[in-house]
Formats: sequence, structure tokens, C-alpha cells
Amino acid sequence: FFFLMIRRPPRSTQSRSSAASDVYKRQYLPTLNLENELELINQILDKLPVEEQNHRDNLPLFKIFIQYVYANHPEVLQKLYQKYPQTEKIDSKAFLPYKQNSIVQKIGNYLKAMNLEYQDSFEINGLPIDIYIPEKKLIVKLMRGPFLNYDKVSYSIKGHYVKRIHESFTEYKSVFVNINDFNLLVDNMSKINYLISLGIESNNQSGVYDFSHIQSRDEERQSHAEQDQDRIEEVVEEETEEHREELSEHDLGEEAE
Repeated sequence: FFFLMIRRPPRSTQSRSSAASDVYKRQYLPTLNLENELELINQILDKLPVEEQNHRDNLPLFKIFIQYVYANHPEVLQKLYQKYPQTEKIDSKAFLPYKQNSIVQKIGNYLKAMNLEYQDSFEINGLPIDIYIPEKKLIVKLMRGPFLNYDKVSYSIKGHYVKRIHESFTEYKSVFVNINDFNLLVDNMSKINYLISLGIESNNQSGVYDFSHIQSRDEERQSHAEQDQDRIEEVVEEETEEHREELSEHDLGEEAE
């Protein structure tokens, strides 16, 4: 498990308990059946050392996973709280650092071309959703960065946790957009077809799509370059103003002397 970064001795001196923890790390929650999975989670909570620091950054995701996927087993969440009291204060907004509005807007532009209305500030039971299409009761989760392995194709352990969390909302349908795959597609129509292949049904029955509101790659690069230049100029101006104020204060101090 990604949150079980337990230090272990060299293989030649590996104890039975550390060998068992290796088994737990090799096993993968989504591959287990429900009964075994819950048992494994309880075993991990029993064995996980409180003093270990390596897994702390992943506790929010683990807590949210238990909270939503095992909502019918509040005793598991209580066990986590007893061992790590700080996790009780973690809410579902812990997902927000993974949400990038620029990516949401980019996908949203293609949804508009598909005549689909969407929301980008929707929550389900307190969990922020990247994109929600009300008409279809469809959740669109953008898989990027920490949710992908180094190959940029398969999901990382974090990615599988996130996938399971979204799939726990059984009254909704969830689709998962690999942002790397999406960005590699060269033309607009290929991007539309990719979204359709994931299960996002288009409302554009004519087959003629209006991409006039979508920037080309060259336009995007130019826009980003202009934004970067604007930010640089703002920083320079702020630093110059601070320098002027420091000089002014220095001059006033000399006059007072």
C-alpha cells in the first residue's frame, strides 16, 4: 500500500513480520474481494506503527477511501481516528490540491462542443467532483499527475484509490479521463471521439462540431507565454516598489538624524 512505507531490514535479515508487511504492500486493494479487503485494512491499521512518518502524507486519501468506500463500516474509521487522531479533522477538500481549473476548463470546452452542460463546483456527500454532467448523472474524474504511473498510462496506487472512491457513488456513473492521453491527441475531433469512447455520450446529433471557442496548441502556448510574462512583470513591479519604499524609509531616517 502506498501509505505503508515501512522501513525494512535487508532481505538477508528480514523478519517474519516485515515479510508479512511486504505481502500487504504487494497486495492491491482493488484486486481483492470485499470481505478480504476489509480484513486487510483492519490488519494494516493494527500493524501500522504510529511513529512512522513516511505514510503520513497519504493518510488523507486513506481516510477518505475508508469514509466513502466503507461508509457502512464506521468502526474502521474509528480505528483510524484512535491511532491517528489528526485524521479526524481531515475533510474531503483534501482532494482539491489535485484539481486544476485550467484542465477542467479545457475538457469543459469539448463538452460544450458536444452540447453538454456541466458543473465544475459540484460535490457528492462533501466530496468535490472535477466535472459533473447533471443530465447524464455522470461524474468525470480527471486522472493526472499522482494518479498515473511513470508510463502515464496505467493508474498508480493513488489513482486506483481515487477510482474506487468515485465508483462508490453507485447512483452515478463515473468516467476517468487520462489527461496525458487526451493531450497527446492532435486534432479536436480525436479528442471528442476519445471522450465518447470513455462513455460520455454526445448530445450533438448533427456530427458537426463548433471548435471556434477552443484554442489551438499554438494559441495556448502564446496565451501561456503572455500570462507568464504578465506575472514576471507584476513581480518585478512589486519588488521595485518595495525597493523604492525601503530607499524612502532610509532617506527619512538619515534626515531625522
